[in-house]
Amino acid sequence: VLVDPGQQVEQMASLTSYWG
Repeated sequence: VLVDPGQQVEQMASLTSYWG
């Protein structure tokens, strides 16, 4: 995996928050 798991999780949380 090129992207770090923590960064991926943070990005996922950001998307979830964005979608609401």
